[in-house]
Amino acid sequence: MSSARRGGVDNIILISGGAGNPQVLAGTVDPTLAGGIPAPEGSLYLRYVASGGEQWTKFGVADTSWQLTQVSAVAATWGAPGSVRYYAVDYDAGSDSNIGYSDVDMATAGTVALKTLERLRQVFPPVGNGRRAVIAIAARAGGAVYRNIANTLDDEMQLVGVTGYEYVLVRGTGNVATAGAVKFANDAADKVALGAQIFAGTNAAGYNPIAPISAGTFDVQLSGGGAPGLAAEPSLIGKRVRFDSATTTVALRNACGMIHANDTDTITLARNLPATPVAADVFYIEEPATTVFRIQAAGCQGATTALLPSFSPTGITFAGLRSSEASAGFVAVGCRGISGSIRLSFVESYSPGFSCSSITDCDKVTVTRQYVDEAASTIEPGTGFVAQGWAGTISQCGSLSMDATVSRVGRYQILGVGPQALNIGTGAGCYFAAGLLFQNCKGSGGTDNTVGGNVVGSNASGAVRRTRLLGGFAGSCVSVTNSFIFLRGLDIQNVGALSIISLFGLGTLAVINDVVGSAGNTGNGLDMTLNRNSMVLLGQLNANTFTGGAGRDIAGKGPVYYTHADVARTDVIDKALNYVQGSASTKLGSTARIINDGNANIGQYKIVRATGAGVVRVAQANTAANAAGIVGVGQSAFTTVQEAMAVQAGGTWVQFDVAPTVGGIAYLSTGTAGNAQHTVPALAATNQKLRLGRILDVSGTLGFVAFTPEIHPILADGAA
Repeated sequence: MSSARRGGVDNIILISGGAGNPQVLAGTVDPTLAGGIPAPEGSLYLRYVASGGEQWTKFGVADTSWQLTQVSAVAATWGAPGSVRYYAVDYDAGSDSNIGYSDVDMATAGTVALKTLERLRQVFPPVGNGRRAVIAIAARAGGAVYRNIANTLDDEMQLVGVTGYEYVLVRGTGNVATAGAVKFANDAADKVALGAQIFAGTNAAGYNPIAPISAGTFDVQLSGGGAPGLAAEPSLIGKRVRFDSATTTVALRNACGMIHANDTDTITLARNLPATPVAADVFYIEEPATTVFRIQAAGCQGATTALLPSFSPTGITFAGLRSSEASAGFVAVGCRGISGSIRLSFVESYSPGFSCSSITDCDKVTVTRQYVDEAASTIEPGTGFVAQGWAGTISQCGSLSMDATVSRVGRYQILGVGPQALNIGTGAGCYFAAGLLFQNCKGSGGTDNTVGGNVVGSNASGAVRRTRLLGGFAGSCVSVTNSFIFLRGLDIQNVGALSIISLFGLGTLAVINDVVGSAGNTGNGLDMTLNRNSMVLLGQLNANTFTGGAGRDIAGKGPVYYTHADVARTDVIDKALNYVQGSASTKLGSTARIINDGNANIGQYKIVRATGAGVVRVAQANTAANAAGIVGVGQSAFTTVQEAMAVQAGGTWVQFDVAPTVGGIAYLSTGTAGNAQHTVPALAATNQKLRLGRILDVSGTLGFVAFTPEIHPILADGAA
C-alpha cells in the first residue's frame, strides 16, 4: 500500500473489513480537513514499527515497515450530537475480540465488554463530533490492577488528544451487594457504589453509629455491638462512609461522606449527612476498587458551548478509580492541556513519589465529592481525591473547585489559578498533612470581604467542617505568594516552629477569618516578614484564634509582633508597608520606621522620643529632657535594637496610666514612661506639660487619640 502526499501533509489510507480481510477504500481524507467527515467507523489505522521494536501510531506515508494492526473508530458517528455511547471493560469477564460498546445502554455494553484498557484505546474514537461517551471499567477481585494485552505490564487509563466530545465519563463499576449495585447496571446504586470495596482492616459487616450522634460526627460500634478499634489517623482519612442500601434511615440509604477525622471509636465527616443517623443504621468504610496503573488525560478538547449549550459539564470526568503507580517521581494521576473541564470524584492515588498528581493547563478543574453523569444528574460518591504521596499540583488552570480532598503525606500546590474563582473546602472539608502553597493566584479576588471567589475553608458553613492542615513544609503551613486569598474556616495544628500562615511577595491580598488551632504551633502565626506593600484583613467576619509562640500571633517586618487583641483594636502598618486591618477597622495616621536605641524594651502603644538618628526610647513628662523630641507612638512592642513602626501624626491608640475620658485632652504622663494621662500634669518639681491631642475613643486603659503633639514641653503649672 502507498500514500500520496499533498502540500507536505500525509494522506490517510482508509481501510475496512477487519484485520483478517483488509480492504483499501477508494479515495483518501486529508487530516488537515478539520470539520470534514473523518475516516468511517471501523476503519483501520497503521502502526509504525521502529527499530528496536518500539511502536507508535500516526497517519503517514506507508512503506514496508507499516503494518495493519488494530481496529480504530476514528471519529464518533453514532446518533445525533448529544447521544451517548457506552463502552465497557471487564478484565476478568470481557474479551478483546468483543465490540466493547453499545448505543442502547451500559448493561448491553457489559455483555460485549472488552478485556483490556489497551484495546479500549485502540477502538475509542478520538473525535467526538458532539457526542457523549461513558467508559465503565469493572473492578477486579480484590482490587487487582488492570494489565495490558500481553499481560506483561500494569495498564493505565489514558485519554490523549480526545477532542470534540460534549462529555466523557470514565468510571468504576462492580457488584457491591450492600449497595444493591450490579456491575454495568448504570442505575442509581451502581453510579454511587462505583464498584467500591471495603477498606482493608475495617469491618466487612459494617458499623452502627451510637450516641452521641449528629449529622456530621458520631461514635461507632461494630455492627450489632462491639468496640470498633478504628485505626489511628491518618489511615482512614479520605476513606468514605457509605450507608447500607437498606439501612433504617431512608434518607441515608447509599448516602456517602468522607472521613475527615477519627479516633478509635469516633468518626467525623467532612460534611453533614442528609439526615442524622440512628443506632440501627449500618454503614461501611470503603475505597475505590477499580485499579489502573495510572490515570492520564492530555491534550483533550470538549465540544464548544455554541455547539451544545444545553450540557454544561463539557469535558472529562474520572470517578471511582484508583491508581497503583508507586514509582518515586512519576505522576500517578496526570491531566494536562484540557479545554472544557476535568473532574475527579472518588479517585485515589497511591504513589509515594514526589508527584502523586499533576493537573496543569486545564480550563476548569473540579475535585469534588460529586460528579455529573451523562444524563446531567448529580451523583454524590462522597469523596474527591486522596493523594498518598508528595506534591499534588494544580497549575495554570482557569478555575479550581476542590472539596473532600486529602493529601495524607505531602503539601498541595496551587499555582497560577485564574482568572476565574478558586474554592477549596467550601463544599466539604479537606485535609492536607503538610499544608498548602499558593503562588500567583489572582483570579476573582477583590479588596474586601464581599468577594465570593477565592475562598479556602468552610466559609462559615455549619454543615461543612473546617479544612484541616497539619504540619508544614519549607517554612510554613499555608504559603501565599503574590495571590489574592480568602482563608475562612481552617484548623491548623502541629506546625511546630514553622509559621502557620506566611505571606510572600508584593501586593498580596489576604482576608483571614475563622482560622483556629494552637496545639503544636510554636512559631509565628501570620508571618509577613518577607511580604511587601500588601493588605491583610483579619477577623472582620469571624474571630481568628490561631496562635503561634507567645505574643506572636502576627509577625510584621522588623520583626514586630502583634496579638489578635492588638489588631482587634486598631489597624497596624509595618515598615514594609503591609497594612493589617482588624475587626475595628480603625484607620491609622501616618507612620514611620523607628529603632529601639537599646536603653530598655518598649511596650506597645508607648510614646517615644528621638535620642539619635532614627533611634528612640520612651518619653516621660518628669523632666524637660525626657519630654522633648516626641516622634510618635509605637504600634508594637519591640525589644532593644529592634525595629517597629510608629504613628507620627493622626489617629493612634495610646497607653494611659488609667482609663481616660472621651473628649478630654491627652497629656504626656509625668508618672509612667511612655504613657499618657488625661488629667492636667501637677505643678511639682520638674514636671512638664505637653499636650498630645484629643481623646476620641477608649478601650480599657487605652485611648484612641488624634495625635498632634506639641513641639516643646513647658513647665507644668497645674492649669490646662
